[in-house]
Amino acid sequence: MAKFGFTTRKDSMIMLDKADLSLRRTLISEYPEYQLCINCGACSAVCTAAQLTSFNIREVKLNIDRGQTVSLKNEIAKCMICGKCEMICPKNVSNRKIVLLINKHLQEQHG
Repeated sequence: MAKFGFTTRKDSMIMLDKADLSLRRTLISEYPEYQLCINCGACSAVCTAAQLTSFNIREVKLNIDRGQTVSLKNEIAKCMICGKCEMICPKNVSNRKIVLLINKHLQEQHG
């Protein structure tokens, strides 16, 4: 096998067929519009929490889609639920509703 000067780290690979996508399925069942998100980043651009903290709703949704939900509680706590993201979204996806559903799910799972 040819050596190109780099290697792939095993711990950075995401096995989607083995990932826990239960939160994603729950969000889609309770709010089908979740699937309409095109990850354009408009929500992140106007986000008040993103301007004051390291919060990025686009990254949160990407991690949910990948089944990476370990740090989700800390990230979601940064959201101010102001609703600016709803006003700018070209697909009318309510990130505010998504955050509330994630909070509800986390409460049910972890109390």
